[in-house]
Order: sequence, then C-alpha cells, then structure tokens
Amino acid sequence: MLTRDALKADLDRRIARAHAVMKAKDLKLLIAVCAGAPHHNGWIRYFTSAEMWGGRVLLLIRPDSMTRHIVMRSTYDAEWVRQQALDTTVDSTLIEQVSPMERTIQLVAEATGGTGRIGMLRMHALTPVEYHAFTKAFPDLEVQDLTNEFNQIRQIKSAFEIEAVKETGRILARGMDMFARIARPGRLALEIAGEVDGYLKGQGCFWGRVKYSLDQRPFTTFAHPDRRLSRDDVILFQFVHSGPLGYWYELARVHSFVDLPADTKRRLETMELTIREVAKVAVPGGTYRALSETADRVFRDAGFAVVGKHTFDCHAIGTDETEGPSPPPADWQFKENMVLGVHPATLLEGGYGFLLCENFLVQSGGAVALSPMTSFYRRLEAS
Repeated sequence: MLTRDALKADLDRRIARAHAVMKAKDLKLLIAVCAGAPHHNGWIRYFTSAEMWGGRVLLLIRPDSMTRHIVMRSTYDAEWVRQQALDTTVDSTLIEQVSPMERTIQLVAEATGGTGRIGMLRMHALTPVEYHAFTKAFPDLEVQDLTNEFNQIRQIKSAFEIEAVKETGRILARGMDMFARIARPGRLALEIAGEVDGYLKGQGCFWGRVKYSLDQRPFTTFAHPDRRLSRDDVILFQFVHSGPLGYWYELARVHSFVDLPADTKRRLETMELTIREVAKVAVPGGTYRALSETADRVFRDAGFAVVGKHTFDCHAIGTDETEGPSPPPADWQFKENMVLGVHPATLLEGGYGFLLCENFLVQSGGAVALSPMTSFYRRLEAS
C-alpha cells in the first residue's frame, strides 16, 4: 500500500483539500513557514513528501495548480529536497544572494498583485525581519493565519497515512526487540542506544532520538557517557522518531534484568491499566479533559497519591511530532481517525512516573494501538 503511486494520490488529495479551503476563503495563495527541524517541518512533508534538512523553507500553494513551490536558501539542501518532493518546484536563492523571503515576496507579488487575501501556516515562525519585510511589501494584502484550521484537517488521517504510521510503529518495535537482545549489565547505556538508533536510521527513520529513564521518574534523557547498565536497573527505553514517510511515533517500554520490586511492579501495572482505560475514552467526541481525568482516577482508585502532571497526557501526532496546540486545551475533542501520541502524565508522590508511550488511532469503539507491541514490560537476560 505504501507505494509511490499511493503516496502521490494521497498528496494530491491533500492539495485538493487545501484548494477547497482556499476557494471557500477566496485566497490567492497559501504559504507554509517550515522552520525548526526536526519537530516543526511537518508541512513540507505533508504537502510534498520532502524532508527539510536544514535552514528555513517557505512552501507556496496556488489555488489553481497542483504543483507546489518551495523556496529555500541552500543549493545543497535544495538537491536533497528535489530527490523527495513530488510535483514540486524547488528554488534555491543562494546563488542570487537574496533571502528566501525576498524571493517569496516576488512570487507573492506575481500571484496576487499585492491585493486580496492569502493564508499562512505557522505565521508565528516568521522572524521579525521576515515579518517586517513581508508586511512592508504588501500593505494592502490581507493575511490570515490558518494554522489551527489546517491542523484540524491534517489531524484526520487517511488510510494511506494510517498505514504509514503503522510502518513507523513496526520499525520501532523491531528496534525495541534489538534493545532487548543487546542490553546487558555492564554495557554502556549510551553505546546501546547508539546501536539501536543506527538500526532505525538504516530503516529510514532519519529524525529521532533514543532516551532512557533509569530512576523511575518520568523524565527521559540521553544517558550519561559513563553510565553502564546494572543488574538492578529498572530501564524505561523510549523512541521518538519519524518514519520513512515522515510520520512521527512515540514508543516506550519498561525493562529489567531481575524481578521488579513489589512497589515498582504495582506502579507499572497501574500505568498499564491507565493506558487501557484512557484508550476507552479516546473516541470521537471524547475530550482531552476526560482522558486526563481518567488517567488520574485510575491511579487514585489504586490507592496512589497523585500530585500533578509532569507533561500533557496526549497530543495529535503525524508529520509533526505535535499537530496542534501544546498542551491541548481541556475541551479539545477527538475525531475519528485522529492519531494520538498517548503518554499518561500522572505524577505520583515522590516524583515517580513511567513515561510509557504509544500511538493510538481514535475509533468509535475506543482507540487502537498502532505498533505490534502488546506488553509494556519485558524481562531481559542478565548474562
């Protein structure tokens, strides 16, 4: 299903949807500001299937053309983008010695004549210099920030996109299996993470990071260069990676070389129950508030003292790691075929919490996990 023809068809669907919005709003142009790789370059992936390798990219879509237009500075980065982008013109401005914004201003003038209305995605990512240059060039042009509206569109995944997310999940699950095979007491944690990350990169997961929590707190980081795994460690191993087609996935599981201590086992079992329970309320029409309160309730019902949240409990995920407001508002509603990065964020007394992560597809009968991993815990060989 993840063929080039299927990808092109899905990209064309997205452009057609953008055209419909532009027609309804009488827009002469749509501009996406792509900056802040790796986490904020998702619009270039969403509309062209190209990856932004560095710098800043401005993506232009006209209401009367299926051809996208990318403006960027580096000639080298532009060659990378040309290898991936479908039906896209790619301009590099380095040789001309002008900025991407200067070239974009020329294109906007050609498309609009300096009047009418255009839309922007991630308008807030314009630098002060870019914003000043643009508004000075077009005092009579109305600019609408449509980031939120288009986020709501891309949050609903097509069958092609759901399969692309599943493929990322399958790759990360194999990476988790690799970790289980090579993790041993005495080995450097950072070295193990590097080997697994190298495998993921070889599978097409260009952007991403491998992290640990080794103290039963919910904060995952790179391991200290001198930190070696020990026999008594409780290891939370986490991936946050984008797959070959640019769809992000968050996956984390707990491991140990010996039986878990009773209190640790109880916290982990309650977290597993929490994930199952929040999946039940991640249905069309369900709200972020209901999901968040469900997570805390499960822990309180199990007798734990809940002291707060260490992050937010879930978010929309796709070609950006977060496709929408961060953190989500309490009344944010889930919709059919939305993909959520779920990581219940209940913080327990003593600072304890397992940041278990999984991507879920919102369905009417309850959200469904998109990786093939069924258990959140694995006992490892100690020798």
